[in-house]
Amino acid sequence: MKFQHLFCRLAAAALVSWASIAAAQTALPATIGPYLQNPGPDRMTVCFLTREADYAAGYYHAAESALKQRIQPRPTVIAGTPWTLWKAALTGLKADSSYVYQLTYGRGQGTQQTVLLRFNTLSSRLETPFKAAFFNDLHSRTDTLEALMAHISPEAYDVSVLMGDCWQDPSAANGAEAVFRVLDACVRMLDAGQKPMLYLRGNHETRGDFAASMAYLFDLPLLNPTAKLGEQAHQFALTAGPVRLIALDTGEDFNKRAAIFEPMRQRQAEWLRHILSDQQPAPWQILVSHQPLYNDNIWYSEASRALWEPILAKAQIDIALAAHDHKWKRLLAGQRFEVTLSESDAGKHLGTAATYTLNVPWPILIGGGPAREEATVMLLTATASRLDVRIQDANGRTLTELTLEK
Repeated sequence: MKFQHLFCRLAAAALVSWASIAAAQTALPATIGPYLQNPGPDRMTVCFLTREADYAAGYYHAAESALKQRIQPRPTVIAGTPWTLWKAALTGLKADSSYVYQLTYGRGQGTQQTVLLRFNTLSSRLETPFKAAFFNDLHSRTDTLEALMAHISPEAYDVSVLMGDCWQDPSAANGAEAVFRVLDACVRMLDAGQKPMLYLRGNHETRGDFAASMAYLFDLPLLNPTAKLGEQAHQFALTAGPVRLIALDTGEDFNKRAAIFEPMRQRQAEWLRHILSDQQPAPWQILVSHQPLYNDNIWYSEASRALWEPILAKAQIDIALAAHDHKWKRLLAGQRFEVTLSESDAGKHLGTAATYTLNVPWPILIGGGPAREEATVMLLTATASRLDVRIQDANGRTLTELTLEK
């Protein structure tokens, strides 16, 4: 008994010790980034977060030129946190070109520099391949992201896309420490200082007392971080080489907080009509949303589908990528599902009890969930004539592949 008691005490002490080490290892740094946002053939936004610096500046230049241009980021103090965001939009860049940049920051006379970083602008040429990695439903599990990244080579993607619910109900507690911890992990692991990291919010990122402030951390073409939660425009369209990504914000799930998110979906419908009225700008049209617009169970956005389906039916969507279900799957174009939302589920999820008939108009790939054993990444490669998407698990195994050709 004495030996058992001593063993338990030693085990407990070891656990405390390892917990302390882990806490020290995961302590937030004084800076996060730089990280890249809002890319284009002629632009790139540089974001940088500091806790103590009262100024930041830097320079950039084309990789083949020594002629430096100044970066003068604008500071925004993120209320309720110790962080200041420094953001600079670099414009007038050359398409499909490499640039080098570096930031200097500090307080008073003390200065520090970031490492020298490099990025490529998006290509406007159809013959330039496009490669992207899509992550979803991490629910603040940075260990899951680490496991996924262990089997992804740097050459596998040029852009990363966070497809929603990578944060679990963003909280303002302790200066929103948990939010910035996840952001720091994403920036480091995804090499977001050299490869743009795109953000599309999910339903859980509309919850929590820091939800509206999440918009300060990112830069999107229409996003105004000072707007109210339901008035923030997180949708975007991005054209790169042979691909156009159309990213839609499905908001809350089911009919939750309809007074906030139904007007948001309606505004996106008008935006969709506008961008789809343009001549198709790329061979491949890829629809991205957190919640699927079609699924074989209740975990899809009926509110979004009912509103956007008539508009998207006129578009030449080739494939849709989605999340939310926490179970990876592949739905084929032409499949038909009858999905019943029971009275019990309708009451629980604030939906309308009914049987819905869903006719899947294009292939859909849905990513997995937050636990390592269910987590996935989607790796996409596209040329003007061929598109390949692979769903890969946290052990590096290919779960399914889809190839489309034109």
